[in-house]
Amino acid sequence: MKFASIGALLLTGLLGMTSIAMFYPWDEPEMVGLKSDAQVSEEYVSYFCFKQSWNTTLQQLAQGQISLSEACDRVQSASERNFPNFLNYIAETDPAPTVREQIARNFLGHLKRVEIAAPSLAPNVRAAEGEFAVMY
Repeated sequence: MKFASIGALLLTGLLGMTSIAMFYPWDEPEMVGLKSDAQVSEEYVSYFCFKQSWNTTLQQLAQGQISLSEACDRVQSASERNFPNFLNYIAETDPAPTVREQIARNFLGHLKRVEIAAPSLAPNVRAAEGEFAVMY
């Protein structure tokens, strides 16, 4: 009888350890807060799409091909569609009261750096600054 009780205890212990191991399936990324490869790939593609749109918009703005207002519209739309975190990031770093103004200020900051690298674009930077003054 003693051996049966000890055997039952050992069996219970083994089953208990197995259920604990099954409760933490480390091979399942979702269970430990990790993202699957597919999720990471999807987020990367979305970010890349947003970044391409942002870079193209900045380039066109710097070259005077689009207005600051149009640039803000494009980037806000691209962010909402592909990378909503961008709007969160600029909200954390810019105290402007509206998202549109935060985006416009972000563009102006980048345009000033573009102007340092390409002084010939200074008139376009001044035009964007003038548009900003009228907008806000």
